Amino acid sequence: MGLVHGLHIVGVPMVVVNTTAQLSAATVAIVYTGTEYTWAPTTADIANLQAFVKKGGHLIAMSNVPASLSTLFGVTSVLVAAGSTRSYVQFNNVETTPAVLRGMNWSDSADYTMTILDTAIGGAFQTVGYKAAQTTPAVASLANYYLATGADTSANSAALTVFTPTGYTGYAYAVGIDVGYFYFRAMSESTQIGNNYIGFYQPGYDSILRILKNVFQRTTDFMMLWPVPYNKGITFMTTWDLDTAIAYPHAMAIAAQALQDGANGNVNMHTKYIADAYETDYFQYGVPFIYHLSGFPKDAWGRASIGMESHSVSHSPNADYFPLGTPAVEFQQGVNVTSKAGVITGYAPVIFLCDTSATGTPTNGETCSKGGTSGSSFWTLGGTIFGEVRVSKYLIDSVMAGLNLTQTALTYRPGNLAFAVTQGQVAAAIGYIGGSSCANNGHSTHLPFHVTHNRQPYSEMQYGDYYEMPLSMSDANMNMSSAYWNGSDLQQQSVIAYKISQYGGLYNILIHPSQIMFDKLQLQSALHDQVRPYAYFANTTGIVSFWTARDRVVMSHTTAGTVVTALVVFAAPTNGLTVQVPNTWQLSSVSAGFAACQNTSYDGSTRAVVFTTSIGGTATVKFNVVAANTALSAATACADFTSRRSSQCFGFEVLVASFISTYEMTKGVNDIDMPTFPSANVFTTFTDDQRLQVQVAPDTTTYSTDNYWYTGLSQFCFDITVYTTVSFDLVAAAGSDFFISLLTYDSSCTNQVPTTTYLRVSDYTTMDGKNHTINIPVADFNLGASAQFTQTLKFWNMAPRSAIFYVDNIIIKKRCMYGPGEAGTLGTPIDSFDSIARWSSGYNALGGITDAVSMLHARMPYLNNLILEPNSATSYYYSKFNGTINPAAAGNTYLVISVAGPAGGSFRISLLSGATGATVTYVTSTTYGTLTSTSTPTVFQIPLTAFTGSNAALLYGLQLTTFTPVTAGTQFIVNYISFGPPTGTVKTAAATCAAVPGLAISNYCVYKQFIENVNTLGGYAGDDYTASLFYPGTQNTTSKLGKVEFVPLASTTHWRTVFGSGTGCYDASSYNAVQIQIAGPVGATARVILNAGNATGCAGEASFAATLTFKGLGTPVVATIPITGVTGLSPAYLQSLYVDSWSVASATYEIYYVSLIANAVTNTPLTQIAAMAPASAPSCPTCTGLSVFNWCGSTTIPTTNKLGGYTNDDGTMSGQYLGYGGTLQLVPAAGSYWYTNFGTGCYNVGTATALQIVVNAPAGSKFNIALQGYTDTACTKVGTLYLVSSATYATFDGVNSQTLSIPFKAFTGLDATKLISLSLQDFSQVNVPYSFSCISLTVPPAAVVPECTTCGGTVVATGCGLTAAPTANSLGGYTSDDGTMTAMTIGTGATISLTPNANSYWYSLFGTGACYSAGTATGLNIVASAPAGSNFVIALRYMTNAACTTTGPVLTVSSAAYATFDGVTAKNFTIPFTDFGGIDSTKLASISLQSFTTVGKAYLVSCISLTVVPASAA
Repeated sequence: MGLVHGLHIVGVPMVVVNTTAQLSAATVAIVYTGTEYTWAPTTADIANLQAFVKKGGHLIAMSNVPASLSTLFGVTSVLVAAGSTRSYVQFNNVETTPAVLRGMNWSDSADYTMTILDTAIGGAFQTVGYKAAQTTPAVASLANYYLATGADTSANSAALTVFTPTGYTGYAYAVGIDVGYFYFRAMSESTQIGNNYIGFYQPGYDSILRILKNVFQRTTDFMMLWPVPYNKGITFMTTWDLDTAIAYPHAMAIAAQALQDGANGNVNMHTKYIADAYETDYFQYGVPFIYHLSGFPKDAWGRASIGMESHSVSHSPNADYFPLGTPAVEFQQGVNVTSKAGVITGYAPVIFLCDTSATGTPTNGETCSKGGTSGSSFWTLGGTIFGEVRVSKYLIDSVMAGLNLTQTALTYRPGNLAFAVTQGQVAAAIGYIGGSSCANNGHSTHLPFHVTHNRQPYSEMQYGDYYEMPLSMSDANMNMSSAYWNGSDLQQQSVIAYKISQYGGLYNILIHPSQIMFDKLQLQSALHDQVRPYAYFANTTGIVSFWTARDRVVMSHTTAGTVVTALVVFAAPTNGLTVQVPNTWQLSSVSAGFAACQNTSYDGSTRAVVFTTSIGGTATVKFNVVAANTALSAATACADFTSRRSSQCFGFEVLVASFISTYEMTKGVNDIDMPTFPSANVFTTFTDDQRLQVQVAPDTTTYSTDNYWYTGLSQFCFDITVYTTVSFDLVAAAGSDFFISLLTYDSSCTNQVPTTTYLRVSDYTTMDGKNHTINIPVADFNLGASAQFTQTLKFWNMAPRSAIFYVDNIIIKKRCMYGPGEAGTLGTPIDSFDSIARWSSGYNALGGITDAVSMLHARMPYLNNLILEPNSATSYYYSKFNGTINPAAAGNTYLVISVAGPAGGSFRISLLSGATGATVTYVTSTTYGTLTSTSTPTVFQIPLTAFTGSNAALLYGLQLTTFTPVTAGTQFIVNYISFGPPTGTVKTAAATCAAVPGLAISNYCVYKQFIENVNTLGGYAGDDYTASLFYPGTQNTTSKLGKVEFVPLASTTHWRTVFGSGTGCYDASSYNAVQIQIAGPVGATARVILNAGNATGCAGEASFAATLTFKGLGTPVVATIPITGVTGLSPAYLQSLYVDSWSVASATYEIYYVSLIANAVTNTPLTQIAAMAPASAPSCPTCTGLSVFNWCGSTTIPTTNKLGGYTNDDGTMSGQYLGYGGTLQLVPAAGSYWYTNFGTGCYNVGTATALQIVVNAPAGSKFNIALQGYTDTACTKVGTLYLVSSATYATFDGVNSQTLSIPFKAFTGLDATKLISLSLQDFSQVNVPYSFSCISLTVPPAAVVPECTTCGGTVVATGCGLTAAPTANSLGGYTSDDGTMTAMTIGTGATISLTPNANSYWYSLFGTGACYSAGTATGLNIVASAPAGSNFVIALRYMTNAACTTTGPVLTVSSAAYATFDGVTAKNFTIPFTDFGGIDSTKLASISLQSFTTVGKAYLVSCISLTVVPASAA
């Protein structure tokens, strides 16, 4: 039965027969005896089997080969009993044309070895070995047994053989591993087969199943099922276990981010309702969040995109020892109740700590088990399998039903993955369809599996199907760093996922959304992006439902001439079902009601038919039989099923500190388990109403403004630009104040970047002794590039002495929408629905109560989206204003509401006024706007005067009522409700951002003018990237608004604003002066230049200048410059205004505005100077070769390139606009990318050898250039992304454009004749513009290759013959600095030039395998030069076991022991391996150079080799 289950998993259809006479219609047959049964075939059996192979059939014996069949199989077999010293099976790379072993990765020992150790019996499980029975023709041994000490040298060491007898056309295979036995041993987890439990690539029995499938594919007449929907490589599951109270609100965040990534997920809810020694009773706390979780969008199947799964009741670590219990168990207020019949029906499991107390010793014979993070052991009283499974489902389903929801828990994961063998059938009997109860390595598989009764090989489930989706990795086994470097968790798991994808496996990651949330969110998103090209994202319920339907699919086919007619019978809709067929079958049609397409199968071995629409019943599919190399039909080709990041914005919040838990207070941590700490002169405590009380020291001896309180955000660093708002509640007395900062670090997350922004909290709220929710935009912290490495939130300089502050609900949010009164606009938010926790508590932004109980549903799954589903015409939403208010007193004359809803729908907006709200007046939404869809909001701007009869000075509350239509599933989505002027009216500060006099030309009160380098007239305004700093004044405080800070790089640095567009001029005849407001250091000067046409018109040129003397920052000079009465200057032809010639370069200047004024009194006379170039766009930069993009002359951003390829950023950029002079300005956020396709199909670069990009980027920045192509000749299989770093080809200074010429060969492994797309991604600095001029395919001039210096022995790495820093060494091993170097290029003398900064390193792998033998070499030879007096560390890494799967320690020596560098001459030195101490030179893994003592200067490495060190040197 195990073999049948296994073949089902890999999609091989089969019929079980009991006589050999029934094989005549088959092409493949398996004679399954297992290892224990000895079969004695009859004469008729022998004849039937011989005839089967003779006619071309494929016959597989598993596992014993009777002596009477030895001539057919070419072998004799020997049974080796369980407990033998055999350790693993190794497959042999002996097939000239891969067939049976197709798909094996011969460079990865995990792929070509299979562990058979069984810890339960202390050795290998029972196997059969084979010995060749004849030599002519030869028997091919495709696999052999190995012992832990080396090869099995016994005569019967073959584990897998294939043989074709003379005169036969078929094949006879002997398989010594009993897959059925292996399957059930692994399923029961009664043993540990292999070395690991989780987190490694360990295919286990998958390897044999792949081989059996390959045998079926050797025929030319088959239909098989691929394991992953939509012909993708891997089913990727993101699952979250909610094991704490705080995990429920955090589940909202991590689920929203998954949907933003384009991935589905599953929350596994622990329904604990009894507090005990192990955990608190927090299920009831999670109920509101369960409700909101149910509001996430449906997936493509119409099911919940965020599934909800049971995660047990008790969460006991002892659950695998629980007794079965009674199916009559039920939830009864958590009390055990014994009926008169003596049957326990209540369920109250209680967990006790194992210790010396009265309850510390188990009274039920249970064994103490370790659990949780404390390291302590526990035992459980009253726990049963039925109780855990049945009661948890009852609770979840009851909550759903009580909330008018039809969603139910259909899948189950036991707490601590402590499953019992009886769990599956109990769960199936209760109504579950599957779950995730176990680990992949512990079960020796990376595939789902179908559970049998008691996980035994005797009978199927009696109550229905039940599927397990084994766990692949848990955050408990990871450090949660999202950094990608060789050996990091992210890199290793990405590689493992890719390996699993090669045969359609499953990757299931578990994340606990409790601690270090920012690290986990960032890692989750990074992992999604890594697997996106080949992953199908699924939640547990969705993929289990798919497998349940998939396993019921029945297929058959007939062939008539060149037409194949296939019947595919669906028991249920199974969209995405992928059927593998021979490469000679061309899809021609599918019957009505179904839709299908055809591509090459993901593994490249067959063609794949994907059913994109499937209904229950029978699909008739027709194929034409064609030649094997015939191209796929364009008419039936599949679309790209790659999951993209969602274009919809999903907002969420991370609760950093709620001050609810006394555990947090005593442990000094916040809600995400990061440390909190006050300075010695600040006292903190938790109040009874669950707030943080912060008191500044009261006496003069301890008080100082140098005080602080901080709370950690990330254990490493995280990119805070993903988020928009830092929010917290504050009560502070009048006259008190403090500053707030975000602390950031360098890219290594070890050295703090000096804080430059201290935000005064009183700039954001009123200190009046009342509670205020403070929302500070992340942008206000002005973090620049270091925002990617944020770690801590800090309160500083709290004053005055003895001040007390009450802080609550510190939250960091990702917002998607803002209403009036937010994001720098005027108004007063009533509710922006920007806090799920607050909405669940029933309060709005004003502190008033809200009510929507009359609705069928009122859910807020993500921020700014309150989803209302009316229950009837009387359903309403109500919001009270927390006392009466007078909006007009604050300048608010409108009620502004953003709502999305059904096209043509409507609702009524009612205002309640008067002291008790008794006066009700209303308007109808259709008077002020039209609803168009639930995905497109409509902003209704309603004058308060429209509410005729209301008391506008005494408003009490509002209602949304009378929704139309009211039908099942109808939704109205409310984004925000505010009082204000018309939406988007910018808040300004009159004192420093007063109205610009006259006609504003450049006005830096308008933030857009800085972001887009544009002035009011649409002309260019900016520094042309000539300044070292050009940044808007801090946006948060009134003292900084309305100006840009400008730091010249040199006196020639300039700022300009252009009056005309292009080569045109502006007619300023009605004005007599230009006015500029500008400030600088006291006594410093600058020159202002006015360019205009002369009397001959705009084509003529005349320039006039004046000198400005500054009075200090904050004290701007207002220069009023005449444009009339100036000889040679015609105001009808104004061109531009420049400022340059800064007398104090590198100082800060402030530019406010430029305007035109009529009838002005001038104060700055002009002097004519030599004419400057006209104020027209500079000539466009060009790229050589075939142009892909040149933005020169574009007036709008093109969506296609010059090859016709589609171009987009998928909305990931913060900004994208056309810059002055023909450039594309990309302003990235974290995770942003921009891509362009090479035409519309498979693109061949022809004679081009390189990609060329001209770009000007911020100083010190870098980004990755990625190319993607097809991997097959038919251009149907999309390959992975190949990346190179811009840092390898250019160093940006923020001033000058750089030309990157990147050879296609730098994208190692890419086929440049089959290109798909180019993308720019992984920008190191965000929220600053990168200026791209052009992109082309080119043949760069041949580089002069310098003379080479050689090392003795086997060369590992050299710069010889290279024109760019290598990504692979002479042994083929990967080589990189992971972007840590300031520069890495080919230097003089054919050297690899490394310019390090702090923490830089460079490494090179020894070859492409897991390890490398140095052979007779006894050490290293290095030729290098380095800065005088410097040295560096040479580090070797090696593997410690024979399979080269276990990494040894890093062993190091210093170059100082072997060479003294003078900064001029290259030093040739050798290092014996013995100096590294204990290294095994037969298993070398990598070499790295690190710990450079001098940074910022080049180290030149000529070569590194493995050599025989002379005895004198050793």
